[in-house]
Amino acid sequence: MADTTVIGFHLPTEEHGCMSNWYPAEFTYAGLRFVSVQQYMMYHKVMLAGRYDLAKEIMNSDDPAVLESIAGDRAFPEFIKIKNKWHWICRIVVRRAVFAKFMQHPDLRRELLSTGNSLLAECSHIDKTWGVGISLHDMRWKSPENWNGKNDLGNILMEVRDEIRQLEMAFGEENLHFEDALQAEANDEWKMSAAALANHPSYGRSVMAYVDTFANNFTRQSFMDAGTSLADWEKKIRAKEGAAVPVLGFFDLKQDVYDISRRLYANARYDRIHAFCSKYMIFLEMFVRDEGLRIWAAGFQKNRPGEEHAGLIRIIYDEFSPGARKAGLMPADYYEIIDKSTLDVRMISNPDEAWIQGLSREEILACVAWHFRADYFAEGALIRHSIGDGVLLKFFKALL
Repeated sequence: MADTTVIGFHLPTEEHGCMSNWYPAEFTYAGLRFVSVQQYMMYHKVMLAGRYDLAKEIMNSDDPAVLESIAGDRAFPEFIKIKNKWHWICRIVVRRAVFAKFMQHPDLRRELLSTGNSLLAECSHIDKTWGVGISLHDMRWKSPENWNGKNDLGNILMEVRDEIRQLEMAFGEENLHFEDALQAEANDEWKMSAAALANHPSYGRSVMAYVDTFANNFTRQSFMDAGTSLADWEKKIRAKEGAAVPVLGFFDLKQDVYDISRRLYANARYDRIHAFCSKYMIFLEMFVRDEGLRIWAAGFQKNRPGEEHAGLIRIIYDEFSPGARKAGLMPADYYEIIDKSTLDVRMISNPDEAWIQGLSREEILACVAWHFRADYFAEGALIRHSIGDGVLLKFFKALL
């Protein structure tokens, strides 16, 4: 571990201070506006204890030190009653806020992504839960074997960094934004019951973090009733018919479920594209390496295909082309993407690798779709130029 790159942070005013929960960066979550991750965290902490008076004080302050004095573990006597619940759900609470913060601030998001695969460490000598238990001014923090804290915040930041990176690879940096789920229509997961979603490995902890805030087992059993979907519970809560099911945390759960669904979709989309490109790389490379295939492709006419390489033609028309569409390599709005990015059609047709490297992932996919477009396909230029001249090969390499 001695050679592992570690980036340390602590106070908002110090280097990499944007990673601190105290850093002032407003974000919206479940219909409320927060000035920092610390405020979001402390708000949920006192609300869990039923201290609505303290929650109001917290929402009226933007000073993280004041927030800590209001809602610290020893700041209000009711904490002892919720201590075990809070220690179970606090990591999920903070993770939600950290994700929202970086998704709603592109400049901070870029700084987080710029850390690459480095370990991120909150360097506080007094915090052995969220930090590594070593001061930022004590250089021992640079070696993880010296840590004597759990570094929960550093680990959350690294998880969020990976998730944002996956979203970026799937949708492109220009399409990264926070999608507010408060008024969103029910997606497939929200139409499931709490019990069913709790059994899903990707959603279970979020559901149970909410359920564990309930005051009694009867409410818990009612909420987990397999016959009532989360969307149905939302309708009841909005109509003030939700009985004892707490509003606090419900719409946070909804936002979390929608965020997780989007990440899972992004992962699946990326995996499909990656798998398809990997599968056909050797196929496309054949046309670059085999002079006979290049000559055949250069003279190909779709309306007069001939009998030569009939097997290859079938693969291209019956497997390769429909497979590319199914895998997600042909965004329906590809022409709008090209137009918005003012991409030169001449470069799309005959790109060099340096030009491709300057494109976003969405722009590359738009270029791929351009080569598969119906008129190009019908004329036979897909084989004659896009495949035969190695153009699609260049784009596929960039996607990998």
